[in-house]
Amino acid sequence: MTGPADDDTLHAAWLAGDDAAFDSLVERHGRAVLGFLRTLVGGQAEDVWSESWLRVLRARHRYEPSGHYRAWLFTIARRCAQDHQRGARRWFRLRAAAEFEVPPPPPPNPERHLRLVQQKGQVSDALATLSAQQQAIVRLTYAEGLSSAVIGEILGLSDQQVRNKLTYARRLLRERLQEE
Repeated sequence: MTGPADDDTLHAAWLAGDDAAFDSLVERHGRAVLGFLRTLVGGQAEDVWSESWLRVLRARHRYEPSGHYRAWLFTIARRCAQDHQRGARRWFRLRAAAEFEVPPPPPPNPERHLRLVQQKGQVSDALATLSAQQQAIVRLTYAEGLSSAVIGEILGLSDQQVRNKLTYARRLLRERLQEE
């Protein structure tokens, strides 16, 4: 994976008129943004994803090169999701990250495969009981590998608030999984 400086360089090239640089940014971050949006709005993610990139296009001159391009993108995507939810006058429950991943080929042992499917369902059910914010934090931490500082930027929280909410979410997940 390339670093933040590369994103800033691509963005600068895009501003200078290199449309291929924009294509590279979409290719580099599009899948992660889509996964995040699926967590926030479920089946409407593709529409919100498109709107997010339109907003990036419109706001491209406002980005200040700082090495935080990914956080800037996720913040725009989060705001698009919030606007979408407000416009629809309904809130969507977050879905487990596992529902959006391509399933691995079944293992040779069918009993083990069945246990894995059951565990995946249990984790999905446990995640669905968390608040929307907790689910977003879990998704951004484990599925996207973002730091608590970057997640804080995206969600408008402090680094410490993100860590506290993640700790609480993990405790709730552990309790719910032990109940099952």
